[in-house]
Amino acid sequence: MAFPSPRSLTQEELATQANTTVGTVSRLEAAKSAPAWATVMQISDALCVSLTELAKAVEKAAPVLLRRVKVSYKPRSIVLLSSHTLPLVAMFQANGWGERLILMNGKPFTDLSSSGRLARALGQADTV
Repeated sequence: MAFPSPRSLTQEELATQANTTVGTVSRLEAAKSAPAWATVMQISDALCVSLTELAKAVEKAAPVLLRRVKVSYKPRSIVLLSSHTLPLVAMFQANGWGERLILMNGKPFTDLSSSGRLARALGQADTV
C-alpha cells in the first residue's frame, strides 16, 4: 500500500521524518507488518495527512489486508483498535472472520485506558 501524500517522499525521507526505520516503512508499504499506533501517528504527521485520509487509504487496501490475514497471519483472534478501523469490522464479518473479532460493544476498541476490558476480552478469546 502506498501511503497517501501531498508530498513525494522516499522511504528514507519518510522514515527519518516519522522517526522510524526504512525497514518499518518498507514492511508497512508491502503490508508485511501492522504498525503500532504511535507509528501510525508519526507517519500521519510526516506525510501531513489527517488520520481520516490515512484511514481511507487503509480502507482502500482492505482486500489486501484480508488476504494477508487469511494467508500469512492466520490469527485465532483479531482486535481492532481505533474508530478508524470500524469499516474493517464489516469486511471481516462478510468474509467469515466475524467470530474471530474481539470488539467492544460491536465496535473497535477506542479507549485504550480501558485496557482491563481488552485484557479480559483477549483472555476470553484464548479460552475459546
